[in-house]
Amino acid sequence: MVRLILPRVAPPAWFFNIGNHVAKELIVLDDDTNIHEKVRRLFPEKTVFATTREDEFIKLAQEMPNALVLVDFDFGGTRSGLDLIASEPALRQGVLVSGRISFDRDLRGSALDRGVRMYPKECLG
Repeated sequence: MVRLILPRVAPPAWFFNIGNHVAKELIVLDDDTNIHEKVRRLFPEKTVFATTREDEFIKLAQEMPNALVLVDFDFGGTRSGLDLIASEPALRQGVLVSGRISFDRDLRGSALDRGVRMYPKECLG
């Protein structure tokens, strides 16, 4: 039997814990529908609205101002998820969800400079 004891460490300053947010609804914009299902499985206590379409996503965010919005960086739209969050008033409290966050310092720096919260896709399982 092998026993490993690892110390607890605080998450990085840029990490936003979606699970601790009080919102009861999540709105997800991602071109990968597998991510939609991962979010539903990971947060079963929340109602998840998911789409691959930017226009539908923005409309949902406008209709549900108390929902937490999650945006993929490369969702297949005309702009990046970071630019979408930073430019749309209904998304100003949005969370950037991307597999690039963990290794792309420039992306993290740009998001932090714009006040955009981040959650790595790897944490979705």
